[in-house]
Amino acid sequence: MRREDPLMWKLIESIPFAIPGARPFRRTVHNVHAVGKTGGHFRAIAGVDGQADVVVYLKGTGGRVVEVETKARDGRLRPEQKVWRDWCAEWGVPWLCLKEGRDETPEQTVLRWLGELAALVRGMA
Repeated sequence: MRREDPLMWKLIESIPFAIPGARPFRRTVHNVHAVGKTGGHFRAIAGVDGQADVVVYLKGTGGRVVEVETKARDGRLRPEQKVWRDWCAEWGVPWLCLKEGRDETPEQTVLRWLGELAALVRGMA
């Protein structure tokens, strides 16, 4: 489990209550390669490497979404995540990176994240 996962899950749980008409969904990217006992290979790929952790759908906006990447206080974007961020910018898809604060409690971090997301959503209206 990544360090920011508990914060991300608390954010996901809180969004519907804090931002009316917003519904978050966890996006999971998998790239699994397995070798069977007989030497056969199997690869399963789901999602696009670098996609944001959470996609938030906004009701009544004609299908608008916000891509949300979460990071621990010392976390950095991987190159694939920068590619996804840049793709979102090119296509006009709102993308937000939320990073854990240095001197914040987990509750304070999630409240700040909710405020940043709410401000972005208000700006989209």
